[in-house]
Amino acid sequence: MNRHDGSSRGQVNKAGPDNLAKKYDDWYETDLGRLCLEMESKVIFGLAEIKPGETVLDLGCGTGVFSLEAARRGAHTVGIDSSPAMLAIASSKAENSTLPVSFLGADAESLPFPSESLDLVLAITVLCFTGHPDIVLGEVFRVLKPGGRLVVGELNRKSYWALLRRLKGVFRESVYRYGRFFSFAELGMLLTQAGFKPGGKESLLFFPPLNSKSVLKRSRCFEAVGTRLASDSGAFLAVRADKRT
Repeated sequence: MNRHDGSSRGQVNKAGPDNLAKKYDDWYETDLGRLCLEMESKVIFGLAEIKPGETVLDLGCGTGVFSLEAARRGAHTVGIDSSPAMLAIASSKAENSTLPVSFLGADAESLPFPSESLDLVLAITVLCFTGHPDIVLGEVFRVLKPGGRLVVGELNRKSYWALLRRLKGVFRESVYRYGRFFSFAELGMLLTQAGFKPGGKESLLFFPPLNSKSVLKRSRCFEAVGTRLASDSGAFLAVRADKRT
């Protein structure tokens, strides 16, 4: 499991080198990217249970995909990331909207928010890009209100997708060259050690990661079979954890 060799301590940078930011964002416009986003969003926001007017932090927001969706659901949302290129794309998306969302550069190990000030934190493919997930989760615990929620989304290290991501990172520049992957057990241990109470969890994306319309048309069949036969082996893991009061 690799760590981000080029980032500063505690920073979350989904893009690695900044020239990958546009490539990262463009992936969501592919057939595969749109399907993954649709499925992941359904699970993430189902676990998050956002209520209008809540304050939400999208930690390691990348190009703002989940920040903007949280704002559309009525939450006052801030997205943070350490990549200026990622933040520039996120800000450009929000420029002409009236959504309650803003973006800023920040260190995940030293969040610029008062203690007990946020209702919800989203951390989607964040822990995989920081060398100190325990410190990051400690900061998340600090800024959440008592009873506040955290939703973590990570790539499953036991999945077929994780193997392909590792191979891709070996042979060419890739976002996932700098990432590490987790299992449900590892995420649960990290969350419990940070003081959270892990709750609902879901595993999804059982179909092959191929940008092929014929494969994607059968995605629901793959999901049904995978959920029934190997429910913890989907490529994407989502876990909700509540701040113990």
